[in-house]
Amino acid sequence: MEDDKIPAEKSTKAGIASGCHEEIRKRAYELYLARHGGPGDETQDWLQAEAEILWKMTH
Repeated sequence: MEDDKIPAEKSTKAGIASGCHEEIRKRAYELYLARHGGPGDETQDWLQAEAEILWKMTH
């Protein structure tokens, strides 16, 4: 069924993100350290790191 296909844009971004997992992980950890290891949201750190890495790769 064609309705079950992932849009090309999402598929491409997911592929890029999965290929950069280690770089994203390192950046998310840097964001954690920037808070001096204080309380925060690890999911937000990951999403911010992912967005930064993807932006660098596509611009």
